Amino acid sequence: GPTMIRLTLKLKMNIAIVAAFIIIALIFTVIELPFQNQRLQSIRENVILTLHTLVERDVEPLANEIFDQSVRSITIRLEKMMRIKGVHAIHIFDSTGKLLASKGPDRNVENPLNRFTPPPAEPTVIRTVRIHGQPTIDYTREISIIGERIGFIQIHYSLEQIEREQKRAFILFTGLLTTVFIVMTILLNQILSRTIIQPITDLRDAMERIRRKKGSSEQVRINKNDEIGDLSSTFNHMASELTRSYLELEKQNQALLISEKEINQVRKYLKNIIDSMPSILAGVDNQGRITQWNAEAQTATGITANEALGLLYPDALPWADKMPLSQIKDAIVQKKVIKKSKVEVTIRNERHYIDITVFPLTQAGRNEAVIRMDDATERFKMEEMMIQSEKMLSVGGLAAGMAHEINNPLAGMIQNADVISNRLMEDLPATLSAAKESGTHIDAIREFMEKREIPRLLENIRGAGMIAADIVKNMLSFARKNERGKTMCHIGRLLDETIALAKSEYNLKKRYDFKLIKITKQYEDRLPEVPCEPGQIQQVFLNILTNGAQAMFQHKQAMPLGYEPRIHVKAFVVQGIDAQAGNDEKMMQIEISDNGPGMDEHTRKRVFEPFFTTKDQGEGTGLGLSVSYFIIRENHGGEMDVDSYPGTGTTFRITLPLEVKNDR
Repeated sequence: GPTMIRLTLKLKMNIAIVAAFIIIALIFTVIELPFQNQRLQSIRENVILTLHTLVERDVEPLANEIFDQSVRSITIRLEKMMRIKGVHAIHIFDSTGKLLASKGPDRNVENPLNRFTPPPAEPTVIRTVRIHGQPTIDYTREISIIGERIGFIQIHYSLEQIEREQKRAFILFTGLLTTVFIVMTILLNQILSRTIIQPITDLRDAMERIRRKKGSSEQVRINKNDEIGDLSSTFNHMASELTRSYLELEKQNQALLISEKEINQVRKYLKNIIDSMPSILAGVDNQGRITQWNAEAQTATGITANEALGLLYPDALPWADKMPLSQIKDAIVQKKVIKKSKVEVTIRNERHYIDITVFPLTQAGRNEAVIRMDDATERFKMEEMMIQSEKMLSVGGLAAGMAHEINNPLAGMIQNADVISNRLMEDLPATLSAAKESGTHIDAIREFMEKREIPRLLENIRGAGMIAADIVKNMLSFARKNERGKTMCHIGRLLDETIALAKSEYNLKKRYDFKLIKITKQYEDRLPEVPCEPGQIQQVFLNILTNGAQAMFQHKQAMPLGYEPRIHVKAFVVQGIDAQAGNDEKMMQIEISDNGPGMDEHTRKRVFEPFFTTKDQGEGTGLGLSVSYFIIRENHGGEMDVDSYPGTGTTFRITLPLEVKNDR
């Protein structure tokens, strides 16, 4: 950068004094100039009055002499008038502007008629001009007798002496002001040097000695009862404090040196803790290079810590494609944790599931992250067992419903169909004999059947058989474990099938009947298909529907008179955020609402906890909603929450991504 000019305090004070003097001089000049101009104007007016008096005194005899053309008399009179101090030249003209007589060095005169054409209001014309470089008052007057012009008199009065005196006064004023300035500058410099600059210089020198010799106790002795004295006292106190602080810092430095060994021991202890963890831990910088490597990472990869440090993340860690480097960089930049659960990998030719978590280091100046990999295979198997266990609990209720809702219609349909077909529709001997004994004929009976719409009844029986077949199909589809993984499914159809399943469920304890609940549906037009495991999603829907039905019927007595249990199902597409990938994308949202008793805040917060239930002992396991939450969050990368207040019903909200997540 440019070199700064260093100005000393003394120089700054002198500059300030000069600036103050210039300002004062300008003020005096501004004040003095109007007085000088006023004085000059007063002198000019006195001169004009003198010239006017001079002319008035001799105007009548001069008029007679001009009339008589007496040049000698005029000349003598002009010589007398020239004795007036300051009169430089006098010229006499006749009425035609012809010069009659002249006194003074100025012979090149102007015709006075030029100044009186056109005639002025006054008989006198006065101008200030420069003649031969000298300021001069040009006084010209018309001379008349009985109102008739007979000539002119022109007087040149020199202002040179007045101008010279004015300049001399200005020089004197300037010299006096300069002398005052020099004297004041010398005195102020002496006073300021002794009272301010020298004490400050002593303070500066003492500070410099403290800077060069750390820990020295410098004291400045300035015995003044003013601000400088206060400054010196403060400086002495500060110097003592600095000395004390320096000694304390020296002691602390020694303590830090002593504790450095202990810090190294703590560092080793922390490394041992990290190395003893069963998880793979690896640190990476924002370029994707390994900065930390624990013992489990070395065991899993066969790469030592010395070999791993500096390697690129994909070259060092297995399954790096499951957590791309771009996502790790995003986590570092955005300072957010990224987690991928249940990532399927192959270890020693066996299928395993791992959890991968990226933790950004948020300390200032650290653009790094820690990658943690945990084997979640056993946990995944346990969760699968919980899901299947919950399915079996649901199938128990469905089995009773199947015996009640399917076996009875099927038995009736088979029995009635056989009787009708065998006895009426076929020409069996027993049928013909019975008809004859009854006094009729089989054709009449068949005609009667047509009139009584017996074929329509057979069609109804056939429809009941189709309903029973659909129920069996839905139940078997729900109960069967999905071995194919996620498929593209229409949420509206899954909801319809689940509602049909719920209507067929028959509770053994007669606590509720789902068919008494009014179901309304609201599906957005042209709903896109969703990648999901249909059996698991149906299980979630069924858990919500049955829980809502049970809650509404258990608290029916506490509801208002005329209460009608209702469930409203909605499905639509929203613009949401994938909570686990952090991406803004379109999501499928399903809302299942009931007008039941609702939940208080304590129950709502715990509704997804495993083994939490509000049912009577022996009626539930407390796993239905927790398993549902796990299915939505972990198996499908979605979100599940609940809104509820006492007396206002409950709404379960499920959000599912519309794109397949490779990490799921």
